[in-house]
Amino acid sequence: MSKTSVSKNWKSAIGLVIFFAIFCGSSIYCMFDDYGRMQVATSGYDYCSALCHFTENAGYAFLAMVAGLVCHLIYDKKKYSQWIIRLYYLWGVSILIYFCIAGYVFNYVVGHVEVEHMKDLCSLAKHVLLGPGVFIIGGYFIVPRILKDMQKLKEEQELTI
Repeated sequence: MSKTSVSKNWKSAIGLVIFFAIFCGSSIYCMFDDYGRMQVATSGYDYCSALCHFTENAGYAFLAMVAGLVCHLIYDKKKYSQWIIRLYYLWGVSILIYFCIAGYVFNYVVGHVEVEHMKDLCSLAKHVLLGPGVFIIGGYFIVPRILKDMQKLKEEQELTI
């Protein structure tokens, strides 16, 4: 392995770590901000709005971390393992769990929002139900390519052994 490829891989790994540190820091900050807004809410709508944003940020952060970990294992580490398959299953199950939690949160919101704020239920539903939609929709376009790359890695590892 040449020195340039080692330094290139090291720089890309450092860049990925910095990106995830910034992303995780901003996600945690947003979740703490939403939690603080829930604590000082003066009306039911303010509380429910902060709860919807909190749920959206938590789902977005978790799905982004799982997708980032899958991409890191395939493209940076360039190793095929059973962990990648398990992370795909975790990603799918996490999406189902998120929608179950989002349904409960939205039912809670519908029951606790005052009558004068009923017109704002559409925006709350959009936040809580479509929060991680980027990863869900993007997954349908990206997952086939990732699976193809994973199959190539598996074949390369079988040839080297």
